[in-house]
Amino acid sequence: MIRVKVKSAPRGGIDRTLDLPEGSNGLDLLRSLGLNPNHWIISRGENVIPDDEQINEGDTLMLISVVSGG
Repeated sequence: MIRVKVKSAPRGGIDRTLDLPEGSNGLDLLRSLGLNPNHWIISRGENVIPDDEQINEGDTLMLISVVSGG
């Protein structure tokens, strides 16, 4: 298991530490939180990461809500 810190923006509803299986990626993270991957972007520090990028022990990740419409 790996432990990561997760926060969300602009909706600050997520602020927690999660334990995920080793080898988990961004998509696994979103699914573990019950979030639709089409509605969220994941960043590590200042960098957006793809959903298939592996998450590492001790990462602090920001989930950014995607806003769309006309």
